[in-house]
Amino acid sequence: MGMLKSPMVLMMLFSGVMMYAMPKLQVRPLFATLGEMLKLQDALADMDPESAQDVAEARKKVEAMKSMDWSGG
Repeated sequence: MGMLKSPMVLMMLFSGVMMYAMPKLQVRPLFATLGEMLKLQDALADMDPESAQDVAEARKKVEAMKSMDWSGG
């Protein structure tokens, strides 16, 4: 049990637990299935034009952020 007091062993154990736990803590994809994506498209088709435009603008902003590189350009 003296090994558990060693900082090196504690860091190794913590790293192992995190490697196991982190993938399980991540959020599932936004659209898990094609059916969910189709439901969203149907809901967007039923929106009033102003709300649909707001959603389209928000999507453009998100796509712009996704395409940015690390330098921010």
